[in-house]
Amino acid sequence: KPQAQAPRPAGGPRVPKLSDKVAYWSGAVFAVGRRDGDTVVLSVDPRAGAAYAAVWAGLTYELFGVRAELPPPAADGLQEARLPVAGLEDFVNRLDLKPGTTRPPAPRWSWSNPDWKRAFLKGLVDASAELTDAPALFLPGFGDPLRRSVEKLLSGLAVPVAAAEGGTLAVEGLEAVEKYWTAVGSDNPKLREALQARYPNAVPPAPSAAPAPDAPAAGAAEG
Repeated sequence: KPQAQAPRPAGGPRVPKLSDKVAYWSGAVFAVGRRDGDTVVLSVDPRAGAAYAAVWAGLTYELFGVRAELPPPAADGLQEARLPVAGLEDFVNRLDLKPGTTRPPAPRWSWSNPDWKRAFLKGLVDASAELTDAPALFLPGFGDPLRRSVEKLLSGLAVPVAAAEGGTLAVEGLEAVEKYWTAVGSDNPKLREALQARYPNAVPPAPSAAPAPDAPAAGAAEG
């Protein structure tokens, strides 16, 4: 079924009202993003799928009216998406992203709405999780306090989560992974396809954050 077209931005940069899509976008940034001077850089591991950086870049354009740059992948397969923050400084500053591996907790505003909490978690998992054949969803070592936020978000959805080696978090076992899939879902094409194949009879939430197919996702930044 064709996906509905995303509304064209009237002109960027601009900051949208808080929503589940903004929460999803922010979750991905908290997971694998960083502030690099006047740019937000999303670094997507090849395990998340080559298409995911373009998904995030397309959503960026839909929300902020700015096109994120998508340089060619690095030799190790790492794909970056780069968003200039000019005109978006107040919003980006509130994310409190700093260099280093320790990341801030989920933003306070994302806890004020059940849909926003779920969307933030979905964005974070879509951008960073590895689905293994065990089956298990492994999340990287975010460090405190973001790890505590993730544990609370998963527990609030009755999804079991446990600490794993190296400070990672794991949703392990058929039942636990299915609970995540049906409670949260995925807008990452690679992860969603893998979960659909594993749980063909499960009914996850419909994708909500993925941009329309024709939403521009690459090229030089506007503005």
